[in-house]
Amino acid sequence: MDRERFPPNNVLLMLTGAGLLWMGWAGFNGGDPYSTNIDLLLAVLNTNICAATNLPASTSSSLRSMSIIGAVQGMITGLVCITPGLGTLN
Repeated sequence: MDRERFPPNNVLLMLTGAGLLWMGWAGFNGGDPYSTNIDLLLAVLNTNICAATNLPASTSSSLRSMSIIGAVQGMITGLVCITPGLGTLN
């Protein structure tokens, strides 16, 4: 199988899916306290800050070249890493 060059089919759809994932993940983390309070604010704020700071950090730290796929992977990594660290999940 030729897997050396396997570009994505549609980068615009990948970016749309990444945006929907980010929005849904913020709702998932923010909806955990089941009420509107400071925990909800901190959960959504921490989710967005972690994803937004990990996106350019992982994009610029790639050794070969910066790419949109690397940026999306960094954003997903930031979302995954912040979820257990929010402190609101029971």
